[in-house]
Amino acid sequence: MIQLAHALQEYQRKQQTTLYKHISLLDAYSPLNVLKRGYAIAETKDTLIKSIDDVQEESLMRIRLVDGFLHACVKKKERL
Repeated sequence: MIQLAHALQEYQRKQQTTLYKHISLLDAYSPLNVLKRGYAIAETKDTLIKSIDDVQEESLMRIRLVDGFLHACVKKKERL
């Protein structure tokens, strides 16, 4: 009986360690934490902007920063 209790405690410890690792990974990849590092999320009409090809000049866009949104208009596109 003592061995079973010990095995259950060990199993619980391993599961808890795995859970904490997964929580840490989720936190590291959280879009909100990425914003805290100075990045932004740009969208137009509820569509994420991933490329300059996703918008036209004079398009309106919304840019999410860590503390709020900017509403902007594309004046010029410049390809790298």
